[in-house]
Amino acid sequence: MLSGGRSDGARDIALAELTGTHLHLAHLSTMEAVRVLRQAKKRGVPVTAEVTPHHLFLTHTAVNNYNTYSKVNPPLRTEEDRLALIEALADGTIDVIATDHAPHSSVEKLVEYDLAAFGISGLETAANVVSQLVKDGFLTPFRAVEALTTAPAKILGLERGEIKIGARADITIFDPDALQIIEPIRFLSRGKNTPLAGKKLPGQILYTIHKGKVVYQAA
Repeated sequence: MLSGGRSDGARDIALAELTGTHLHLAHLSTMEAVRVLRQAKKRGVPVTAEVTPHHLFLTHTAVNNYNTYSKVNPPLRTEEDRLALIEALADGTIDVIATDHAPHSSVEKLVEYDLAAFGISGLETAANVVSQLVKDGFLTPFRAVEALTTAPAKILGLERGEIKIGARADITIFDPDALQIIEPIRFLSRGKNTPLAGKKLPGQILYTIHKGKVVYQAA
C-alpha cells in the first residue's frame, strides 16, 4: 500500500519494477504518493492504484473538534493533496475508486478520538460523492463510471462492468440530477458512521440489479 509517499510504497514499486510483477496500491492520499505513482507508470512499471471517495471529497478540516466519524486510515489530508488525487484520477494515473467501506457501531465511534475505530461507512454515499465531483467539473461522467466499473473489473481480470449481449446483468440505475440529503438512519448498512450526515449531494441510486434480478429499489 502506498498511502502517503512512504518508503514501503516506493520499495514495493521498486520490487514490481525489478520482477515485472503487477502491484496494486490501495488508498492513495497524498500528492507525494501521486508523484511516485506517476513516475512509476511513465517508466512502464506494472502498477495500478485506487483512491477512496472520502479522500477525494474531504480534507483534514473534517476532523475539527475531533470528529471520530472522520477518522480514517490513511488520514484525511490537505486541500492540495485532495486536488492532486482528483487530477490523478481524472487523467488515469489513479485507475479506480474504491469505497473502503468500513462500517462501525456507535460504540466504536462515539468514544475518545484516540480510541475510536478507523473507517467510514462509505458504500451508500460513494455515488453521491463521485456525482458531486462530476457536477463540479473535476471528472467527466464517462471517467467517473469507468473508475467505478470497468477499470476495477479489468484489474481483477473479471468480465464485469459492461452492458452488452451475453454479459451478466449487474447494473446500477442512477439519477445524477436528483438531490439527496445524506441521512445515515436510512442506510441499509448497519454502519451509520459517516461525516457526510446532513449534506445535500447530487445523485440517487434508483435500482440495483444483480444477475438480472432487482435487489434494491429506491423508496
